[in-house]
Amino acid sequence: MLVLAAAGSTGLVLTAPKPEPELQPPPPIRIVATTAQRRSLTPVTRVRGQLQPSLRAELRFELAGRLVERRVEPGQRVQADELLLRIDDGDLRDAVTRARARLSDEEEAVKRDRQLRRFVKEQLELSLREAERLSQLSRESLASASAYEQAQRQALLQRTELAQLDYREQTAEARLALLRAELEQVRRNLRRSRLTAPFAGAVNRVTAQVGDYVGPNAQVVELVRDDPLDLHLEITGEAAAPLRLGQEVEIEIDAIARPGRIVALEAAPNPLTHTHTLRVRIPAQEPLYAGLLADALLPGRELRDAVVVPATAVLQDGDGAYIFRIERDRAVRLAVRVLQRYEGEAIVEGIRAGDRFVARDVAALVDDQPVSVSP
Repeated sequence: MLVLAAAGSTGLVLTAPKPEPELQPPPPIRIVATTAQRRSLTPVTRVRGQLQPSLRAELRFELAGRLVERRVEPGQRVQADELLLRIDDGDLRDAVTRARARLSDEEEAVKRDRQLRRFVKEQLELSLREAERLSQLSRESLASASAYEQAQRQALLQRTELAQLDYREQTAEARLALLRAELEQVRRNLRRSRLTAPFAGAVNRVTAQVGDYVGPNAQVVELVRDDPLDLHLEITGEAAAPLRLGQEVEIEIDAIARPGRIVALEAAPNPLTHTHTLRVRIPAQEPLYAGLLADALLPGRELRDAVVVPATAVLQDGDGAYIFRIERDRAVRLAVRVLQRYEGEAIVEGIRAGDRFVARDVAALVDDQPVSVSP
């Protein structure tokens, strides 16, 4: 019986329900705290770009023809108006000769018509006086009527010739102007047979050889001006808004600061990249060259009495930005609006200067997290 009683007691002990474990609060997480500051500052945006020639021209002939002369090679430096290439100009020279001859003939014809007009006018005056004299004699029966009529016909013919000469004199300047315009046109075509440098610079590329037939749509020479140089940048609308043409900005090349000046800034963004193209001009100095990477330090809008926190204190979640404000011994998640980031700091709205918050490692925190502040 004693054995059975003992066994029953043991069974009761083994089958008795176990007490449920009590949930213990999570231990506080050690955090580093800081305080929001209020100050005025001018953020600077660092943008990297590439140095390019300040001028680049893709040169083409305006006329088609056979290339007969090539005077330059890539890398060669040329002066403005210096001859680069030339196409065969024999037909163009002949056209100039013909146009010049037609103009010369017309100028001589105008001189002859003016002299002839003076002569015909004098003859007409004589004929009119003769007709008047014969008219008087015919009334006195001293001259025949046929002589008077002959004098009238002669005066009529001279009037007709004088009218024609008057018309030619009135239109002489128009005819001369037309022939001068034709001569200038063929002269321009002759000049177009010579491809010259529009500015002093360096020949970057030559794509035509002597003997090639070139047309007006084919690029044959690329000319660049590499002094000064332009820094080409693509910037956001926020960075572009405070900038203006002619503004001085700082350029860093291999940690060396150089002065630059804004010479071009697109007013509307590119519809594909949503960026604005910016060009900053700098003097070409050793060892600068086209293709070199450089950083532009672009000043932003001045911010007065802005609330500034370390950028590491901001948690960027899918639906917004947050910081964890310290309230007693807990970290409370607080939504904020980040106005701008600058040199490891964030300018925010939604907190007040003097508020304490978690300074870093905020990704591991949850709302209302117990924390202990590290000294």
